[in-house]
Amino acid sequence: MKRKTIVLMVATTLLTVGCATHVHSIGYGAQTGVKTTARQFYLLYGLVPLNTIDTNEMVGKDSDGNPITNYEIKTQSGPVDILLVVGLGAVTYGIGPQLIQTRTVTVTK
Repeated sequence: MKRKTIVLMVATTLLTVGCATHVHSIGYGAQTGVKTTARQFYLLYGLVPLNTIDTNEMVGKDSDGNPITNYEIKTQSGPVDILLVVGLGAVTYGIGPQLIQTRTVTVTK
């Protein structure tokens, strides 16, 4: 029983160690709280991006047509990303997590 508990704790730790969040404030940071979220996919442990996320496009323009200058960008590999990778691993017999990784990009205006 003690050995199973230790193995479970180590496995849980390894799954959650990858949770990383980076927050970048541009200008005065988020002002209105409006969020836009996108998911970035990578191949081969993050070496090759499968899609591109344009944060300038996610921020957009204000009502006068000028680019928004105060916003916050948060990139993270969170629990949802880990569940996607683990699910992919279950479907591909363990090969998926080695091939595809994900991260979430959130822009708050």
